[in-house]
Amino acid sequence: MELYSYRRAQNIGLVKVYGAEVVNLRAGFCGGGKSLKVVTEYLPKRLSSVPRFSFQEALYVLTETLKGFREICRRFGPVIIEDDMIAFTQQGRVRCWSNPNFALNHPRSDSLLQQTGRTDEAYMVTDLLNLV
Repeated sequence: MELYSYRRAQNIGLVKVYGAEVVNLRAGFCGGGKSLKVVTEYLPKRLSSVPRFSFQEALYVLTETLKGFREICRRFGPVIIEDDMIAFTQQGRVRCWSNPNFALNHPRSDSLLQQTGRTDEAYMVTDLLNLV
């Protein structure tokens, strides 16, 4: 839960989490266990749905995503950056996260660079440049 609190308070371009709470599931539904309900900020567009940027827009997106992914790399180590990990607020601000599912607090297990043999942060920058 600490990472959810951090994501709520930060202001460096990561996807914000407004709330996270443990909820009890109904008996008979998945064994009646517990689940986590997460509320993230509304992000109507992902990089994958944006056809092209102007040069100025591309520089802005690169600058903001470099800040965000630097923090992600610091917390989780290098990750492969995918276009669904970058999104935009209604005001056009850039947000990024380590997983295309913004409610999860960990990178996708298949996206850790250590599992692919790519362990240098420079590969993250290369991935990002190729996307934008």
